[in-house]
Amino acid sequence: MQRSRFVHSKTVKVLLALSVVAAIAVAMTVGGAGATTTAAPPTLVYGKIPSLKGKTIAYIQTSSVDYFDKSRLGAEAAVKALGGKFIAFNSQYKPATELKNVQDAITRKVDGILLFSISQATFQTSTRLAKQAGIPVIDFYGYAPGVKLGAKGGFVQSDVVNAGVLDGKGMVAAIGKCPGCKVAEVQGQLGRGDVEAYTKGFGSVVTKAGYKVAVRLTSHWSRAEAFKAMQDILSKYPDIKGVFCHNDDTAVGCVQALKQAGKKPGDVKVVTLNASSVGLPLLRQNWLQADVGWSPAQEGAIATRMVAQVIGKQNIKFPAPCLTPQVLVTTKTISQATPWIPTASLAKKWLLAPCQNQTLATAFAR
Repeated sequence: MQRSRFVHSKTVKVLLALSVVAAIAVAMTVGGAGATTTAAPPTLVYGKIPSLKGKTIAYIQTSSVDYFDKSRLGAEAAVKALGGKFIAFNSQYKPATELKNVQDAITRKVDGILLFSISQATFQTSTRLAKQAGIPVIDFYGYAPGVKLGAKGGFVQSDVVNAGVLDGKGMVAAIGKCPGCKVAEVQGQLGRGDVEAYTKGFGSVVTKAGYKVAVRLTSHWSRAEAFKAMQDILSKYPDIKGVFCHNDDTAVGCVQALKQAGKKPGDVKVVTLNASSVGLPLLRQNWLQADVGWSPAQEGAIATRMVAQVIGKQNIKFPAPCLTPQVLVTTKTISQATPWIPTASLAKKWLLAPCQNQTLATAFAR
């Protein structure tokens, strides 16, 4: 996991900033749908988040699954908190639709784009068009070494390799010593890079523990497809010890298949990602043994702050990528899961949250 850089000369100021964040957040006001706010933007000792009053931010969503919906809602709440106008587009997992959505946003002369691209291929085209139009882009989960958005952009995502590593550790803790034991993966949608990274992190841990990854099947983030994939796994590998589902939605499908097969909670160890309101009940019931959590709504708010800072021409060097705060959630740590449902107060708080690999000194203009 990447660690935050500590700026020694700013130590006292960082502590002061931390002490006033809560008070500052309370002082902010939020307008209604499409409304603007006359309140001053939230400020820190290092500067302020620029207002988005008079600005329009477009959010281009991959599809209508829970994660993308909550990311959009978090961004919308944050844009409104900064006084801006928010418009959303849904690409429905269709590359041609993503391209059309980007072109529509450009035609409507938006001031910034929050992009959840479908794949690296669509990311390249979408960001090229936005760059030609002079529109800054903050991209979700499109970062790869060597990929750049320039001064007018940035990347936001969780530490995807580490997420897989943490779930691998959760699996090993649940199964214990078992050389040669078989585990499986029910993956999400390949092609953007995050799924591949989950697999890399998970595999690095379980293979070191002596387990064998017997099969990897895709779900395209669909509960129904995850259900079918888990049925296939149980049929072909009746001795399977554990399965890594790539998010809570796919875990629901996997658990349904386990129930249908007559399995009891814990018979097959299940680890997953997101720690959402969908996954946490399964964790409490012991159908899940570990759930690596972060909030897409918080991600949306952090991305909003970044695009506001670019539009406001603040001289801030964003980490590549900006990492969303992340935690391994187990039965004992459920209370630590970050909420997925954005509220006005949470949006204000999240706007003031640095990336996991930032300090307050580097997240705000000085």
